[in-house]
Amino acid sequence: MTDTAELPTLPDSTLGKEPAWTVLDHYALIRVTGPDALKFMQGQFTCDLTEITPEQSRLGACCTPKGRMLALFRIARVGDEYWLRLPDALAQPLVDHLKKYIPFFKAQLILDDTLSAIGLIGDIAGLELPPEPVDSARALDDGILIRVPGTVPRFEYWGSSAGIANMSTRLASSVQRPKSWWELTDILAGIGEVYGETREEFIPQMLNLQSLGGISFKKGCYTGQEIVARMQYLGTLKRRMYLARANAPLTLTPGTVIQDGQGTALGQVIRSQVTAEQTTELLALLPQEELAPNISLQVDDGNASVALQWREVPYPVETIRNERKKL
Repeated sequence: MTDTAELPTLPDSTLGKEPAWTVLDHYALIRVTGPDALKFMQGQFTCDLTEITPEQSRLGACCTPKGRMLALFRIARVGDEYWLRLPDALAQPLVDHLKKYIPFFKAQLILDDTLSAIGLIGDIAGLELPPEPVDSARALDDGILIRVPGTVPRFEYWGSSAGIANMSTRLASSVQRPKSWWELTDILAGIGEVYGETREEFIPQMLNLQSLGGISFKKGCYTGQEIVARMQYLGTLKRRMYLARANAPLTLTPGTVIQDGQGTALGQVIRSQVTAEQTTELLALLPQEELAPNISLQVDDGNASVALQWREVPYPVETIRNERKKL
């Protein structure tokens, strides 16, 4: 691998025009094993585990009984096991939370530090890539290769130490990039995230998870299901995720407040990334009922208030508005 300290640290507007890859060392992987693994997870996660196959992955969330997200993850099946990929800082808290429920099942949770992930951007030659549909997967090199959403072709490889080493030798060191490249492609694809600062802040629909295949409304009960289903069928979702841009390089912590021109709090920053053009791309939780095209948005990075321009994410999102009852 190339020393990423020698490479540009900020992604630029040519992203996706040339292939790139990056080590996703800010992620951890949890293995869920045992004959009751599917049954156990079906009662805890928002996605339908029966849809997870060696050829099909999903986004999903684990929620509190009040429907607030403890973690957002991608899940895939590798052999007879299920692997969950999520931010490293939330992996152990999620394992600790799930261990409260697992004694009733023949299943095991393993936070496996021998597994890691690589992100692939653009047309990576020499690899047998999964088919076109997003979430498709293919077994490869002691691990799995998954097609993930993106405005450019994007893939994640999860594997053992041997698999990661083998994959790295197949990728040109000249196009290895820091993980800021991956962060930007995630943001531009409209993929939210839950961090320690925003744990238990969001219900899944706030991060558009119903539009990304991460919520099943047919599979039956799971922890938090009543709140998630009531919002979909009886509630009105007041805030959801949008893209935004500031024409300045900003250091924004997840959860940073977004205000209108009069200083009234409207929402918060979900995730952000500074670009080489000295702009900041971000995903923002904003009010869908009040978000007029000319509304003034501002964010404060601790130094000064900076204007934001907002726009839609690159996929359709239904408006959840049920007039008969508001939660």
